[in-house]
Parts: sequence; C-alpha cells; structure tokens
Amino acid sequence: SDSEELLDSSPAWPTFAQQQLDDATQQRLQNAIQKRMYGQVAHFSPYPQPFQKTPAHADLEKKLRKDRPIVFFPVNVLYDAAVLQKSYVFANLIDMVKQVVLFMKEHPNCQLILKAHPAEKIFYRMKDTRYSQHCLKYILQDIPLSDNIIFLDYDTPISTYDLIPLATIGIVFSSSTAMEMSWFGKPVLAVAQSHYYGKGFTYEPKSIPEFFSMLTNLLQNQESPDLIQKRIELSQKYYLLYYYHSQVDFGLLQGSDTGVVEDQWKCQSYEELLPGHNPALDYVCKAMLEQLPIHGDHRWPPATF
Repeated sequence: SDSEELLDSSPAWPTFAQQQLDDATQQRLQNAIQKRMYGQVAHFSPYPQPFQKTPAHADLEKKLRKDRPIVFFPVNVLYDAAVLQKSYVFANLIDMVKQVVLFMKEHPNCQLILKAHPAEKIFYRMKDTRYSQHCLKYILQDIPLSDNIIFLDYDTPISTYDLIPLATIGIVFSSSTAMEMSWFGKPVLAVAQSHYYGKGFTYEPKSIPEFFSMLTNLLQNQESPDLIQKRIELSQKYYLLYYYHSQVDFGLLQGSDTGVVEDQWKCQSYEELLPGHNPALDYVCKAMLEQLPIHGDHRWPPATF
C-alpha cells in the first residue's frame, strides 16, 4: 500500500539486521511484542484476546488430528489495500485461497486452518456494503470444505496467537501475521510483495509449482535449530525497525480515526519543539537540514516506544 511505501525502512535494514541489541532494547522489544499480542498497540482492536478457554477452543481441539501437520492460513481483509500488492505466485488473494483449499482437499494427511480476518466484524456491524466480500460468503460459498479443512470465521474467539503454536507452517498473501509467526520460529510462505518481503525471515516462492513444492517440503522435513533461531531474531528486529524506528511518534498529537480518543495537541509549549527536547524530532530535522536520508546505511530514527 502507499503507506507502506512511505514507511519503507529497507535502506536501513541490512545494517540494522546486523546489529546486536543491548539488554534494555531487547526487553523493550519483548514488551512491545506482548502488547501487540494482547491488542494494546492501538486505541481500538478487533482482535480476540489470546489464551482463553472457550467452547470454540475445545471444539477446535477435538477437530484437530495431532498426528497430522497443520497449515495455518490467516486471510487478509478482502478489501484492504494490502491485497492489491503484486504477487509472483497467485493472481490475487481470492485465487490463492481457492487454490490452497483445492490442494488441501487432495492431501487429506495434512490439515488446514483457514481464518477470516477479525476486522470483518467492524463492517458487518456497520452494515457496510463491503460485507458482500466477507471471506466465508465471497470465497468459500461455492467450495465445499473437506474434513481436513477448518474454517474460523471473523467472530471466532480463537486468537491468531492460539493457533501459531499449533501450526507446522504458515502461509500468507500479505498478512503481517507472517512476521508474528516468524517471532515464534514458524516457517512462513509469503507470496505478495509486502513491506517485510525480502527481509530474510520468510520463504518467497516465485510460481505456483514452487509454492506447493516448498509447502510440501516444509511439511515433510524439519528445519535446523540455527535456521529457526535466525528467523526469530530477524523477524523481531524487523518489527522493531518497521514499527518503532520508522513509524515515528513525536508525542506531539493524539487522536484516532475511529474517534475513540479526542484529537488534541499534547505539546504545551513551543519550547518542547526546540533542539534537545525531543530526540525523534531532532533526528528528523537534522536529517532534513543536512540533506541526509531518514533511513540509510547505519541510519534510522531513535525508537519511539
């Protein structure tokens, strides 16, 4: 999407990825990851709380076969700008869902958990016309699912973070869940050129045969511990760079597009804008005055947690 292009921190990534995080930064990063898991990074979150015990959880446990590998496929919101990103593999997200479902129907020794995006509930409750693109109604109404495919609708109380530990492998179009699954070491096939594409912690096939070949291979063969640990480190570092060094919060304004928080200035005096009072603002202003890149080799704004 346009916003992701504006926030592209790729020029900084090669050197940022190589740095060693000190203990304090590592602790703040882990705290930030915990906040994301519990939906505490925004004023409003449509996501269910993880690690609950509900009848839906019990029902899922009964359906899953522990002797069969599990593919987890979190589906993007169908009308989100992120699904317009180019894919080398599938024509679009809808094509991907249909082909994956057909593949899994032919491979009953594997299981698929297909999960609609929780944000669909917002537009359903608002009776928005985009409900016509509700995942269950728009994609799956004409494709009967086999017993080895479990569909979780937008209103399930089961969190993504309940499903990640169960998964053998994850597959995504452009969902940020690719990054989150990688935090926990899970191999992920990513097919669209999202902001995390090419950052070293996802598998990125270039064709449909390569996609299903990679999928089959990862379901049948275990990765090395070193590869898994590298994926964890890279994905967590990338989260730190993209969300906290790139999406810079100067702390000057507050508000939200949902109206949950009142729009207002947090800055009480012009003195708070002067050099030495706001490290993030100082960095950006200095870069502009000296015609230096905001993100570059060994260059990135200070983290604003």
